[in-house]
Amino acid sequence: MSDTTRSAVNSSYKFDLSHIFAEPDDWDRSYRSLADTIDSITAFEEPIESIDALESLIELVLESFATGGRLELYAALRQKITDDPAATERLERYRSIEGDLEFALSHVDQLLQASCPELFDRFAEHRPALASYVQNLRAQASHRRSRAEEELLSSVDSACTAPNRIIRSIKNDAFESPTITDPDGETHRLDYSGYFTAMNSTDRIFRRRCYETYFGALEPHSGPLYQAYAEKIRTLSSLAAVRHYDSLCEAQLRKRCFPENGTRQLLDPAVHATLVESIQEHLEPYHRWQALRAERLGVDTLRPWDLRAPLIATEPPTIPYETAIEHVIASLAPLGKSYQEQARRFFEDDRADVKPHAGRNNAIGYCHSSIADGPFVLCNYADTFRSMVTIAHELGHALAIEQIRDRPLQETAAPRAVEEIPSVTHELLLYRYCIDQGGLLGEYGAVHRADSIGGLLFDQARYAAFVRTLVDRVESDRQLTRAFADDRYLELHTAFSPTVEFVEESRLEWLNRNIQRDPFHHYQYVLGAVGGLVVADRVRSGSWSNNEYRQLLIDMGRHSATELFESIGLDITTPAPYQTAVDAFEPFVAKLA
Repeated sequence: MSDTTRSAVNSSYKFDLSHIFAEPDDWDRSYRSLADTIDSITAFEEPIESIDALESLIELVLESFATGGRLELYAALRQKITDDPAATERLERYRSIEGDLEFALSHVDQLLQASCPELFDRFAEHRPALASYVQNLRAQASHRRSRAEEELLSSVDSACTAPNRIIRSIKNDAFESPTITDPDGETHRLDYSGYFTAMNSTDRIFRRRCYETYFGALEPHSGPLYQAYAEKIRTLSSLAAVRHYDSLCEAQLRKRCFPENGTRQLLDPAVHATLVESIQEHLEPYHRWQALRAERLGVDTLRPWDLRAPLIATEPPTIPYETAIEHVIASLAPLGKSYQEQARRFFEDDRADVKPHAGRNNAIGYCHSSIADGPFVLCNYADTFRSMVTIAHELGHALAIEQIRDRPLQETAAPRAVEEIPSVTHELLLYRYCIDQGGLLGEYGAVHRADSIGGLLFDQARYAAFVRTLVDRVESDRQLTRAFADDRYLELHTAFSPTVEFVEESRLEWLNRNIQRDPFHHYQYVLGAVGGLVVADRVRSGSWSNNEYRQLLIDMGRHSATELFESIGLDITTPAPYQTAVDAFEPFVAKLA
């Protein structure tokens, strides 16, 4: 962690949260306004009998999400850039009222269930702009319980979320990031971000020392981390059953769309199974990529500390932040000048926070937003090619939000299954731009393209398969042990990367992942690659106009995930799109051989 204070960082490297609230007191006023809105929602009595009453209720729900989105955005971003206890307290206050809002929404679901079906037919006829939104809310109602049961569930929410708090506490507080000195005498702190940066070193001995040092420091915490994660799976599986879901997978594939407006994606769990099985059946190109990595590094056997090592013998390019912005904007030329201008305005409006400083969460990459206030990006920019890719990736998320900010709120939330398509599209456009530039930039573009798309398709599918195995064990009433989890992790890793020889510390790697996130989230990245490969090819080839890409982003708030994939010619319920993605990946490897 840097000793630099935030005030010493140039304003061009910091986001300006006054875009959201000018002063903390404004946040407090908005908080009280949300509390009033929640009271107004819970004051409604069943059944809803008129179109006007239903419209009033729905408008209050939308208002609550608009206000809640602003509160959460400000509180979360403040907490990430300072260790001030007031910022943590503010985020905890939001989490508390978020629970109140969730309880109010259960009341809305009950109101919708108790109302006459004919009312909704008349509402759709007279209020067509809100018809799909109400239909989505009604689809959620079957997974609510009675008011008394919802009150009980609300009262135990703190206990149910305890495993995640334990995981965060261990990773953020208990884990003491070790330091290590490189061959040039420079000291590095191996926090989460620092560890991955160190793994990019060209010095194999140094990488091994970093790997062993980092996981050596993590090992004493591995038991509590495992226990917390196992309890998290058991708790979430129980809650899914309580809410009448057939499985935790089904519940999590019904996750709220983002930015949140109350809608949930309704993705068939069979998609997850098809995705994992289809990728597992086509591992040969990824195996060739691993073999090529060993050849490029000049080693007979790959070790875990070789998997992020540079594959180009020459000194890596140093890319200052300002230069990276210019490259990224230039790479967006296939999307049109107005899109490029929008990208430039994003940076000029102080919406990116890229320099580490004392008290800051040095995230590798993170984009957060609300429809009212727009997107903000936090990352730990390190003047490397990989950092530039992170900027391009997170900008894809940011500009996707910008395309829908002027839409009605009920049309602004994208299903989780499609939210990585814009970011992967941005990455692919940057790689192609760098390859076209030639030289060292072109070499790095070609290598990182294979590395990134390989990771999104295969590495994420591997973790999806791993988590599915753990959850299936819990849901079949079999004991989930630490030994089972470690063994299954290494079995899958060996199947996906047979050229890698694992060591004792490798069993800890899965605990170093983002286990504080929802267990079922890896599929989003596989689907992001599947869709992004198609979209990037279309915009680069000219078969899509600039407007068609923008329309896809706008449609993300208006259609289901399966419908959106169908609009680009992909049926994600079948194996075909995953085979197509693997086929697209194969030439990336072949061109490096």
